[in-house]
Amino acid sequence: MKRASPEFGGANLSSMARKKGLKEEMANVSGETTGKVGRNTRQEMVGVKRIKEHPHNVNRGDEVAIADSIRANGFYRALVVQRSTGFVLAGNHSFRVGVRDFGLKEFPVIWFDGDEETARRILLADNRTAGLASYDEEALLAELKSLASLEGTGFDARDVQKIEEKFRVPPVPEEPPPTKTQFVKTCPKCGHQFS
Repeated sequence: MKRASPEFGGANLSSMARKKGLKEEMANVSGETTGKVGRNTRQEMVGVKRIKEHPHNVNRGDEVAIADSIRANGFYRALVVQRSTGFVLAGNHSFRVGVRDFGLKEFPVIWFDGDEETARRILLADNRTAGLASYDEEALLAELKSLASLEGTGFDARDVQKIEEKFRVPPVPEEPPPTKTQFVKTCPKCGHQFS
């Protein structure tokens, strides 16, 4: 099983934030840092005994798709965990599948050090914002077709076909040749019709 590196792409979140021009003086991730990335958001590996599924997670994740992704790609996503409770705020189903299906004993974690109200909002926002997302289907189709295999993507050949159908232009029906308009006259006395 592949392990996530302790940093994202060789740079921790703080250095990524600096590259984007955010202020150097960012506080720790907490309720007071709305809209900011905290200094202490570096990922670390944490044993399963310190992590628990959140009892208020209302999302029903597709655990089969998650397992397929982990099988194909390894466990590449950090969990966001509230340090004071050990509850997972983002990644509950990945955590469950990792333990149950793959026997993982530790996970990449980013700790959240804020209050309970903010933690519950993060739990809800993580699920809701994902559900509100949509696809640029033309770009998605190009991306899916660029892969040698769809394994671990959550997409299959039927999905590709459905997207292709949306972009398929139906053939324009040929118009029948124009017919010559005939005028029919009817004799008012006998009812005989002639053209």
